Amino acid sequence: MHGAWKCMKNKQQGFALPITLIILSLLTVLAMGLSQLARQDTKKIQNQQYRLNDELSLKSTNQWVLYQLLSGVPDKNTKQNGRFILSVDNRPIKHQQTTLQVQDAAGLMGLYLYDARKFEKLLMQLTDKQQAIKVAAQLKDWIDKDSRASYQGMEIAAYRNTNQAMLPRNGPIRSLDELLELPAMTRELYNGTDKKIGLRDLLLAGGVSDFNIATAPDVLLAAMLNISAKQTAQIQNLKSTKNWRQIRQMTAKMPIFFDSSPLGQAYQYRVILTLPSGVKARSLLQLTPSKEKPYQFKQWQYPDNDRG
Repeated sequence: MHGAWKCMKNKQQGFALPITLIILSLLTVLAMGLSQLARQDTKKIQNQQYRLNDELSLKSTNQWVLYQLLSGVPDKNTKQNGRFILSVDNRPIKHQQTTLQVQDAAGLMGLYLYDARKFEKLLMQLTDKQQAIKVAAQLKDWIDKDSRASYQGMEIAAYRNTNQAMLPRNGPIRSLDELLELPAMTRELYNGTDKKIGLRDLLLAGGVSDFNIATAPDVLLAAMLNISAKQTAQIQNLKSTKNWRQIRQMTAKMPIFFDSSPLGQAYQYRVILTLPSGVKARSLLQLTPSKEKPYQFKQWQYPDNDRG
């Protein structure tokens, strides 16, 4: 009897051992899974903290730019604040660890009052003729209120037939990113490449009516002033030597400057900020005559990655 009980006890112990090992294995796997999740959560929190710190740093620099714009005196392509001179022609400058580019809005092409001929002339310098004609025509049809398609353009029916994600607004665009909805638009044309500037750095969804030759990228001159390649080269040379007097004389009879100066800044500025890590932000600042609130942040994009 005693021998039988001892044998039964040994069998139970032998049966319990594999179960114990299985349970231990499951607990080990579970612990490893929980440990992996904890590491992922920790990394996610760290990334969020880094991103928050980056944004705070960029916003701090943006505030510094705002101070310079508010207190500086406009002079062609700069804002002068005592001995400090801030370039407003998109020239890269350093402030602490941040690289920033401040661009006077009068040196860009605004799309609120869309001129298809000017836009097409600009596109001709950035891409081939066929794509230039298509993009300019499609943007015209995107903005205008009628349902008649322009030559090489597209209206609502064509967008529906080709299952496009968005239909034409039939009104002024609210964001430059809407250009990416045009079937003929490409990421390279919109964002630019290492060798060629992109449309998003040359345009504003709204914009201003004046044009400042001193702060405008050279690629905009021919389109905005409706001048020949020879005249464009002359103005580029005058800009490089800061011969502002000759520029005034050369442009005195141009219709675009009928009631404005060819070297006057607007009260709106686009700012691109870049950290050493490559993280970017983009803002649009509006100065106002109001003493209570002398400025407006019209736009803040962070992070400012390539679109499309």
